[in-house]
Amino acid sequence: MLLKFLSISKTARYWFSFSSVLIVLSFVAMGVWGLRPGIDFVGGSIMEVRGQNATVVSIRTALEKNNQKSIEVQSTGNNSVQVRMQQLDNDQHTKLLADLLKEFPGLEELRFDSVGPIFSKDLVFKSILAIVLSSFGILIYLAFVFNKSSAIVSSWAFGIFAVVALIHDVVIIAGFFAVYAHYFSASADSLFVSAILTVIGFSVHDTIVIYNRVKSNLRILRLPFGELVDLSVLETFTRSVNTSVTTLLVLLSLLFFGGSTIRPFVATLCFGIILGSYSSVFVAAPLLVWWQERNKKKK
Repeated sequence: MLLKFLSISKTARYWFSFSSVLIVLSFVAMGVWGLRPGIDFVGGSIMEVRGQNATVVSIRTALEKNNQKSIEVQSTGNNSVQVRMQQLDNDQHTKLLADLLKEFPGLEELRFDSVGPIFSKDLVFKSILAIVLSSFGILIYLAFVFNKSSAIVSSWAFGIFAVVALIHDVVIIAGFFAVYAHYFSASADSLFVSAILTVIGFSVHDTIVIYNRVKSNLRILRLPFGELVDLSVLETFTRSVNTSVTTLLVLLSLLFFGGSTIRPFVATLCFGIILGSYSSVFVAAPLLVWWQERNKKKK
């Protein structure tokens, strides 16, 4: 009964449709709200303060009196205010903070980061390179590991569909973050890239476990390929759920008690872990069945 319920080979079209809707919504979210880059990528300074009467309007007014230009002031939702501005050196930061303390006695600075434009350009390049190289490495690794494992499905298919599931995850996570950033005043910084790479690793690992079980079952069972993939998913499903749930329990504790600085990073990880588990079972595995049936019809 459970196997019938999890017959992803027969319900693949619904999962593909669901994923397509998520991808379209993600592109819409990115088109409407965009992915606001953090100062890691564009350079500048970011300051988060909290204090009595320190509101978005009052802080903006105080900064404009201080001749600060191109500033963005937003509430972070926990009685604190976040300010993005041009890059400040130590002396400028000290003076600005002193001026704010005169106007807002007892003001507490929760965070201050400053990044130069040279570092930010280098980080953009390295971030893109890290994602491209990791995807390429995964493709080569899976093609090598699954080499000659099956006469039914090419070893390259295992690698290509694992990367397709990976791209699926990256796009939807970016869409999720565009929505999150809009409502919670977050920006896509180096922690966001770290979250993307972490989710990629988690998702691909989960996919490899399922593919490896498919590979093992191909050697010992003589079942139609769709049923064999269904069985392989069922045999690994409990492990996937347990791994995801235990990881989420740790991340949820960080989400609620870890502080506002890492909250966007942890929220992205939480969503990514759920999405990665979903894509491994309901995207990566059905793609193998779809590919095998497509090739079968050609013959």
